[in-house]
Amino acid sequence: MANATEETEKRKLLRKYNIFFDLNEPQAPGPEAYFEDIRALGDYSLDQYRSSINIESRQKPWRQNILRRAYVISAKARRCLDENKNELSWRLNIESDILARFSIEVAW
Repeated sequence: MANATEETEKRKLLRKYNIFFDLNEPQAPGPEAYFEDIRALGDYSLDQYRSSINIESRQKPWRQNILRRAYVISAKARRCLDENKNELSWRLNIESDILARFSIEVAW
């Protein structure tokens, strides 16, 4: 009985907020290029973030810190995962390290 009542309430809410599902209409294809990029990024290992010292190193000094930053961010993420932290805690722990790179002035 409770199941039928829940279904009725859900249907009322769907009608109230004009939410409907037309299963006969084909769904729009997702942005497959985005998902390919996300998969490619997910396949990167920490070793691939090694900074390479080359002729551009003087023009791009931030590249020397890439591996160290990757280790720091990875360790913080592992700690958040092990401690079962919520999204806010993850953001408070990691976001400043992620965004720090964007606060550095980069001149070309």
